[in-house]
Amino acid sequence: MIDLSIRSQLSHAPYVYYLALGLVLALSPLAFPVIGTPYGIAAVIVFATLAQDDISAKLTIASIVLVILLLDWVAMLFAGAILERTGTALQVFTVVLGVTQIALGLQIITHSLSMIGVFVERTY
Repeated sequence: MIDLSIRSQLSHAPYVYYLALGLVLALSPLAFPVIGTPYGIAAVIVFATLAQDDISAKLTIASIVLVILLLDWVAMLFAGAILERTGTALQVFTVVLGVTQIALGLQIITHSLSMIGVFVERTY
């Protein structure tokens, strides 16, 4: 959060204040998992490991990552327009995906705990 000294210095220029606020929010720890998820970083590490000494495979992986980051950046630039057009449907879709992600995470945790012998997992 921006402290009061920065806020008082930037109060005369609202654009600069919002720019500084955006920079603070962009550098917060919660912004990075949204831009580069742990699963995405793990996938890049796995593919880079599988590529080993193949330079063309490593360049392909790097170019795919750059294209995905570019698409993410473009989506962030036009987020306002996207939200205006999709509105409620995108919010519902976000909630559904969030619940699905939580369910998958719980399934992974319970399966891992059963594999180390904390409890026996039931199969249906």
